[in-house]
Amino acid sequence: MYKKRARKKSDSFDVVIIGAGPGGLFSAYKLAGHLDVAIFEMGRNINKRRCPSDLAESYCKKCDPCNITSGVGGAGGLSDGKLNFVNPEYPSSFTVGGNFLGLVDKKYLLEKMDEVDNIFLHHGAPDEIYGVENNEINELVKKSNAAGIELVPLKQRHVGSDELPKVIKSIEDYLKKKKVSIFTRTTVVDIDPKNKKIKTEDGREFSYRYLILGVGRGGAAWLEKWANDYGFEINDDFDSKA
Repeated sequence: MYKKRARKKSDSFDVVIIGAGPGGLFSAYKLAGHLDVAIFEMGRNINKRRCPSDLAESYCKKCDPCNITSGVGGAGGLSDGKLNFVNPEYPSSFTVGGNFLGLVDKKYLLEKMDEVDNIFLHHGAPDEIYGVENNEINELVKKSNAAGIELVPLKQRHVGSDELPKVIKSIEDYLKKKKVSIFTRTTVVDIDPKNKKIKTEDGREFSYRYLILGVGRGGAAWLEKWANDYGFEINDDFDSKA
């Protein structure tokens, strides 16, 4: 079980999570209430993420950080919120998004997808789910095969662009109630793995016992450079449990 350390300093946490996208938020969701957790996110809170191009401008103003790719909720936070899940009736659906079965077994994968789905439902996602009308899907698969096209059926929950920010805000509020510290507009510039500390752009340092990196696509180049600087090997072979 988790063992929570007695809190001593405001700059020291059991777990530091870099990035408040899906990976960071759901990691914090699992740990909240068990350990002292802090999330560091270079972007804004979900209710403050606004792209000027969507409001009045017709061109990219190069905002720093970009409200579309960064902020609480991650790069998909301002999308139409389509949640894609495997359909166990169709084995090909297990390959969409990566070779999941190269990492975990089928039973575990389905359990975790149900868990994620239930969290979204609890925080306001709509009940309706698409892709479970197997008779209709079977007919579409047959027609696709006859035309030489592979149709990969998935289950999909469509949250919608109007509702998704509300769902993310509900998750964010839940984490705060569970005493998770969320630092927005706070860019991490370095990680010292030997001394278990991170350093932010404004010069502050925070120590941790455990570190989770969920920097997403926007932070991928930074993470790769940091890993190379510290001599860490990068493994992007998702077809192997190694």
